[in-house]
Amino acid sequence: MPAWQATPPSPGTPPSSWAATSPYPTASPDPAAQPPHPATQPQPAMPPYSATQPYPTARPYPATLPYPLAQPYPTGPSYPTGHPYPASHPSAAAPPWLAYPPPPLQSPNKSGKGGIIAAVLAVVAALTIVLVPLPSDTDGKIGSGTDAAAAAKALTPFEAVQQVVDKQAAALLRGDQNGWLAAVDPSQAALRKQYQNLFKTLRTLKVTKFTYDLDFAEPTKDKLSTTAAVDYCFFRSAQACTDAPWFGQRLTFKKGAKGWVISHLTGDKDSLQTPWENGDLVFAQGKRVVVGGPASLRGRLSEVVAAADKAAAVDDKIAKKMRNTQEKYRIFIADDKAWKSWYGGRFPGYSVAYTIPLGNPGGDVVLHMGDMRSRSQLQVTVQHEMAHVVTLSNMGHDENDDDLWLMEGVAEYAGWLPLHAGRDLTMPILHEALQKPNAPKTIASKPLGSDAEGDDVDIFYGFGHYAVDCMVTKFGEAKAMEFVRLKLRESKSLDEASRTAYGKPFAIVDKSCVTWVEQHSA
Repeated sequence: MPAWQATPPSPGTPPSSWAATSPYPTASPDPAAQPPHPATQPQPAMPPYSATQPYPTARPYPATLPYPLAQPYPTGPSYPTGHPYPASHPSAAAPPWLAYPPPPLQSPNKSGKGGIIAAVLAVVAALTIVLVPLPSDTDGKIGSGTDAAAAAKALTPFEAVQQVVDKQAAALLRGDQNGWLAAVDPSQAALRKQYQNLFKTLRTLKVTKFTYDLDFAEPTKDKLSTTAAVDYCFFRSAQACTDAPWFGQRLTFKKGAKGWVISHLTGDKDSLQTPWENGDLVFAQGKRVVVGGPASLRGRLSEVVAAADKAAAVDDKIAKKMRNTQEKYRIFIADDKAWKSWYGGRFPGYSVAYTIPLGNPGGDVVLHMGDMRSRSQLQVTVQHEMAHVVTLSNMGHDENDDDLWLMEGVAEYAGWLPLHAGRDLTMPILHEALQKPNAPKTIASKPLGSDAEGDDVDIFYGFGHYAVDCMVTKFGEAKAMEFVRLKLRESKSLDEASRTAYGKPFAIVDKSCVTWVEQHSA
């Protein structure tokens, strides 16, 4: 039985016309019969819903932020690198490290000359590297001739290979593909093709920063193998990208007649795989979004672009209220293989989407397209996930697990717009929960446990959605979003955020909204 029922916007429209994806209707309203809803999160056939955590596939609200990185929603550091959105009522417990409120994301430690000491991809880079132009290089090509040979003799092998990748990165940033490929062994066609594809991918994503930080290593004969931590930034200017994320590579260089070149490349087993690092994606551009995915999903790029551009109309407004406007949103659509490998792939079985906050560059939204079964579900999911990007990225600090109710609540609120809880939607299961002796006494619900499933997940998401809609109804959206900004982005206490935004203690707002939710969820 669906946890959510949609209140007909006009007489004659039965609740059964709604589908629930999350804790909300199992069947979303038919776009032709219902008012248009903004596309935001990856959940076809569902009203606009977006989340950072794993979005339950069964709920109408897709979650983008990987719920505690393991759960369907949360997307900040305290969630496993992203907020999984439950694709449906969770049926299986998530792996221990993906506990519902996942453990806070750890920042990568780079010690010495770039050694990577981290098993998990960090959302915030611990080291900022300043790019210094190489005076001897203007075209990105590896030097040759007497002067170059003399200069090479003055460098140690490690310094020489660092110079090679520095020149390669400089060529990438100025759009010089020949200079980029000059660093790659000319005798290896497959490797050069991989680097060529990666060049096109990074340029499509509007790369503005790409800095190699190599782990010190000594050569063995004419080969040198090392690990690289690569800081990167997309869209935002390199100067503004002070909180750059990174990914890891294992590189092998060989020394030839003209100097050192890259002869082998693999991902680093100690860092999580980003969707784009293999350079094997196809892309589609929208006005406000770039969408990438494996070739197997080429045919679905346009529908996701359409949903995301529509969702941006909602999420851009919230971004302004968060003081966190986005140059462009990034969405990666995954087939079954990619879903199991990108960012570790260890999300709960009920997730359908997640969001990975990446500091200054915004965040990566990942959708499991096998769970996107309708346009309305896709719209809600995308909208929900993009809301996680604008509320949780570029904060400069880790998320607080205790704020999960608000993280998911505001993403649900955004995901379902223009529909509102209590006016256009009802949730009997939430109403029933509030009638029980052990009913919640506060809208600030405790984070879900790692073994949460079924009704518990639905009620958690629904309660958060209703709580935010209550504050919007009572105080207006501008003040409600200021409360969200102060609590999530400025780390103010609930009471301080409430007094500043509403002019009232949180205890009064809290009590009033618990009553409001009980009255309007029936």
